[in-house]
Amino acid sequence: MSEETEMAAADSMFRCLVEQTLAGIYVIQEGYFRYVNPVFAEMFGYKSPADLINRIPVSDLVAPADRERVADNLRRRVEGEVKDIRYSFVGLRRDGTTIDIEVHGGLLEYQAKPAVIGLALDITERKRAEDEMRLASMVYQSSSEAMMVTDADGGIISTNPAFTTITGYTPDEVIGKNSRLLNSRRHDQAFYLAMWQALRATGHWQGEIWNRRKNGEIYPEWLTINTIFNQDGSAHRRVALFSDITEKKASEALIWQQANFDSLTGLPNRRMFHDRLVQDMKKAHRSGLPLALMFLDLDHFKEVNDILGHDMGDILLQEAAWRLSRCVRESDTVARLGGDEFTIILGDLDNPDSVRRVAYDILQKLAAPFQLGNEIAYVSASIGITMYPEDASDPKTLLKNADQAMYAAKNQGHNCFSFFTPAMRKAHSPKKG
Repeated sequence: MSEETEMAAADSMFRCLVEQTLAGIYVIQEGYFRYVNPVFAEMFGYKSPADLINRIPVSDLVAPADRERVADNLRRRVEGEVKDIRYSFVGLRRDGTTIDIEVHGGLLEYQAKPAVIGLALDITERKRAEDEMRLASMVYQSSSEAMMVTDADGGIISTNPAFTTITGYTPDEVIGKNSRLLNSRRHDQAFYLAMWQALRATGHWQGEIWNRRKNGEIYPEWLTINTIFNQDGSAHRRVALFSDITEKKASEALIWQQANFDSLTGLPNRRMFHDRLVQDMKKAHRSGLPLALMFLDLDHFKEVNDILGHDMGDILLQEAAWRLSRCVRESDTVARLGGDEFTIILGDLDNPDSVRRVAYDILQKLAAPFQLGNEIAYVSASIGITMYPEDASDPKTLLKNADQAMYAAKNQGHNCFSFFTPAMRKAHSPKKG
């Protein structure tokens, strides 16, 4: 084979390699492309190399913000400042969209003049993936929500700073250990069994859980666990995200307390009283044991309030609430409806006479003097009593019956109690005093 034939074969092989490679190949001279392979043309949205060669200036394929930097890098190679160079820039496609390009370039002579040769790679997807990884890392490190990555069996692999803030454990103290070290022992085995069943079935679990900090403090957290699976469907990693909900639960408890309990006496308010009455009536229906509802009003309370002032009146109400609570069982309910009106629910009455004993005890306790600062006050009580299911089968009627019976007791001269009778429905209710 002659030297000329060998050169032709080598040139043919080189062209085949350049045109079939997956990377874009280009030669730039005096600001124009003297050669590009099909991959390069397609990369920038052109149908063929002929659309670019000697026709489109290099700057047209570079986003405006990067044109000066690209031009300077070309100049440095042509003038011999650098032999080889590698950098990235934002490329501009024919349709105006952008792509991220990485170039590896050098210098050669083309037609007896210096020219730049280079290899161009479209790194748009790689850069997007790197940006997403970088963003994920930033979120992981800066999130206020604690994050913990474990293996399929709960062995801790990684934690973020918020994990340390919440639990008190540093990464060195927990990595390699099982997540069970956070166990508060507040949940039974059935709780954790249900959690792992859900994780194995769906790969996901979410709920409220109590865990333990490094200092031994037990705290509530809202926990979400997700599973990353292998290609064969087996669990590869579990990612736990959790936040300390101590303040949230305290706030919810305060709101619930304010919504259901009287702020002055600490007794259940009208709303809580109604809920408990409904529940106790259902319980009485199931057990077959009667229930008694008392409606109580303090006699002469208005005079104490007017003479000694509202502050002293509040102290009296607090003391009266305490005395009432001492007259009943823990299972019974003493509530303040408002002002000087109280209700008492007595359930599970296997002996109806016990209602009378409680009523007498209340009258005696409330008749004792009240020490209000430097003053002593005396009040009494009028009590109305109605029975379920004998007198009524719904809460509204039951409460109305007890109220009417209370007015009957007032009409009898105060400091006494009266049981409801059907005749009371027609009676006129006088003003309280």
